[in-house]
Amino acid sequence: MKREHETNPSVSPLVLKQCEAIIEKELENLQKLYRALVVIEEMELYKEQFEDFTAYCHERWGIPDSVIEKTEQIINLTRKEKQ
Repeated sequence: MKREHETNPSVSPLVLKQCEAIIEKELENLQKLYRALVVIEEMELYKEQFEDFTAYCHERWGIPDSVIEKTEQIINLTRKEKQ
């Protein structure tokens, strides 16, 4: 199979290493983000200012639906584990 885009072999490993370092760092931040959103949803901390959790995420933070859906999946898993 022919590659459409050839990369410079001396640059590729360095770029990959830099990108993976960013992923490693930001993955931890993403986990913290989900934990914070789970706490806010479970304790209904958004209720004073927003109709529901989705409205809170959209209006307060501009969080896309895909992240909200993932958060709700995590919340459901957390609830199942507690039972």
